This record gives sequence, C-alpha cells and structure tokens, in this order.
Amino acid sequence: MGKYDQSLKYFHNLLRDGKNEDTARIHNQIGLVHFYKGELHEALKSFQLSYDLMMNAESSPRLIDSARPLTHIGAVYHRERLYDKALKFYHKALVIDENFYGKDYIKTAMSRNNIGIIYYDKEEYERALEHIKYALEIRRANLPSEHVDIAGSLNNIRLIYGKMGRFHAAIQCHLESLRIKQKFLPSEHNEIGQSLINLGNLFRDNNQSEKASHYYSEVSRIKKNTLSTNDNHHPDVEALMIGHGDQQVSFSPYALTSKTSSSCGETSVSA
Repeated sequence: MGKYDQSLKYFHNLLRDGKNEDTARIHNQIGLVHFYKGELHEALKSFQLSYDLMMNAESSPRLIDSARPLTHIGAVYHRERLYDKALKFYHKALVIDENFYGKDYIKTAMSRNNIGIIYYDKEEYERALEHIKYALEIRRANLPSEHVDIAGSLNNIRLIYGKMGRFHAAIQCHLESLRIKQKFLPSEHNEIGQSLINLGNLFRDNNQSEKASHYYSEVSRIKKNTLSTNDNHHPDVEALMIGHGDQQVSFSPYALTSKTSSSCGETSVSA
C-alpha cells in the first residue's frame, strides 16, 4: 500500500472511530491526499465538504478555519487552469485572513501570493506584480531579513519582471534572492546551481555573454545531473505549501507539479 493510500486509510479510520475528532478538518486532510494523488475531483468534493461542515457547525460558523478549505478549493481550480474560479476562492480566503488577522499579518502574504500567481498565469503582469510585491512587503515586516519566504517572493517578482521585459529589475531581484539562498542552503545545493544558471540565461538573453559565462562557470562545481539548463520556472504558490493550518502534511513537498506550455509550477499543499 502506497503512502497516499495509507494516509487515506488512516483518515477514514478517524472518521469511523473518532468520537471527538474534528470531522471538518479530517475531510480537509482527505482532500489534500487526493490532491497529492492528482485526483482533483475527489479532492474538490472533500474540500467542499470540509467547508460546509465548518460553516454549518452547531455552535456557530467556523469562519476563521474556513480559509483553509477555501484556499484548497482555489488550488484545485488553479490546477485545472480555471483561473477566474480560483481567484474567487483565493479572494474569499484573503478577506477572512485580513478580517481576523489584519492586512499586514503574515498569513495574508500567502493569500496575496496565490492571487498574484493567478494573474501571472493570466498574463496580467502588472496586477501580479502588485499582489506579490504586497506579499514581499508583509514578509519583510514580519520575518528575518534572510528568510526563505522573502527569497521566494523575490524570485517570483523577478519572473514577473522578466515577462515584462524589465531586465535590470529582474537581475536585482534575482541577485538578492540568490544571496539569501546562499545563507541557508549548502553551496552545492541544486537550487543554488539552478539560480546561477538562470542568472546566466538572463545575461545571455540580453547579449551580455561575458557575464553569462561567469555564472555558467560557477555552476561547474555543482552536480550537473541535478540541474536543468532551462529557466522554465513558475512562481511558487507558497500559500499551499505553508498552509492555513498548524502542521504540514509530511508527504514529499514536490510530489505534484503542474505544467503549462510556457512554465513549470510547483504546488505543494499542507494541512
């Protein structure tokens, strides 16, 4: 039995046997497993059931908790490239986060990031930049200056600048993102190597072959079989990786990737 099937069995056992379990949250977890398996229809059903149970709780609607399944419903529609539907649910989650935590609380950065990625996929780059810059500002105000999430935001912004043809701005964001990664990743980590390759590609595409060669030569010490020679990245849908819950589901964080004809995205989902 694979790890996903084991997880499904575990959660269904909780539903059957657990008298005091949080049924709504369990259904959300079941949806996450289906999402990881690529079973989007089943995932959507579980997320919707989780949301309905939260909003129809006996005491009062669990509005603050409902941001979690709303985000995950948005993620399903995002994966299906139903961008307007995804935006609807991401916006609902953002409104809940802002109402309960404030517009500058760290959780709102995750919702802002998701909305920005939708606009990136819709090729509405100005709107994408607006939301992802906002996410970066929130993170800078709430996190250490060399936090991984700040590097992620900078990387997303440089991708948007690249699409907008703003070469110098893209380079600056890329260099700052790389500098942060070099603080918390081993020097031979494949992500460092990939960043160096991407920088080389940026300079190459802008007819600066000498600078491109510098970054390509830096890559030579990194294991070549772990790197791609194409900068075919997509901004990270980080809210799904960090989640609206207490703990991450400990499946492989890159178990699922969504690919489009022009980009590659990684959507990791947590509790």
